[in-house]
Amino acid sequence: MFLEEKEREFVEKRRAYIRIWPIVAWILLLGLVALVIYLFLKTPLLVNPASVMEALGAGTLEGPTLTTMAALLPIAMLMAIGAVTFMLLYCCVAMRNERRLIAAIDELVREDLSPQDPLPSD
Repeated sequence: MFLEEKEREFVEKRRAYIRIWPIVAWILLLGLVALVIYLFLKTPLLVNPASVMEALGAGTLEGPTLTTMAALLPIAMLMAIGAVTFMLLYCCVAMRNERRLIAAIDELVREDLSPQDPLPSD
């Protein structure tokens, strides 16, 4: 399989993305975990339904609007965190598939560059 210069540049660019993806993925995952820990420690009403129920029981949250917001906010926040986690996992799977496809392209290029077996003589 012969690759033109433009195709070769594209494959090299994608290979560079694949090489740095594990580092980027770990940084994003650690950032997400740090955000969740920070929210649980500093503003538990945003992510911890038990804290919301405790505050409602203690009477520190007032009004029907505040009650509705307080009940739905932790669920919305956890759904957002779940969506970000899902997108991160999806990107990891996509990069893994791309790595596999780039390896297949490399194998086809190597096969074309290897010396051809001589044709059998009659």
